[in-house]
Amino acid sequence: MSMMGGAEIFIRSNGGFDDMPPQNSIILESQNIADAKFAGHVINDDEAFASNAIGGMLAYTVPSVLDVFSSTGTKKYTYYDFDDSTLPSANPHAAPAPYGLVFELSVKVPSAVEEILICKTKWSNCRIRYDEVYTPMYIDTVPSQVAFGMTVNMMMNPNRVHSSGDLPKVTYDPFYYLKIGNTLTDWEGLIDSSTRLGDWVTGSVSTRVG
Repeated sequence: MSMMGGAEIFIRSNGGFDDMPPQNSIILESQNIADAKFAGHVINDDEAFASNAIGGMLAYTVPSVLDVFSSTGTKKYTYYDFDDSTLPSANPHAAPAPYGLVFELSVKVPSAVEEILICKTKWSNCRIRYDEVYTPMYIDTVPSQVAFGMTVNMMMNPNRVHSSGDLPKVTYDPFYYLKIGNTLTDWEGLIDSSTRLGDWVTGSVSTRVG
């Protein structure tokens, strides 16, 4: 998935979750760096609403890589630690695997004795993999100075995000949203589900500011 995260997933269990979803703590353990564990964000209201903890299901939005690395408060690790020559197995493009930035998910539940629920079927259910090839690269905005209501071209390299046979499906819009700072843009009439950018090359889309 993209380094920006954002995928909405469900963590399932045959039992053991606390009935209150936010009381269950998500832990992400790096499969690239030995003994590196990171705390996931606290399950928010939207995720809690979509969860059914009693039934063994927690809704969770996968955080961005930056959020994962920042969760210790000290930013002990960065992306570049995964390419360190002293950690050859940590290089995202080196053999053997894991390929990309891989984390194993587990859930810490509050109890008299601290208990961590660990999945037994790791690759099929309990690991997430971030990959640069699914992470678009923003290049530029033309013109560089913009004002509310102006139509601008946003230049980006989608890498493999828009590859046929991959994501997104042909009926999906190409973007969830486009923003300049904290300002959303409006692409009605300019972008639709048929809009796709070419693989591995810089392209542009038009959108209106505000």
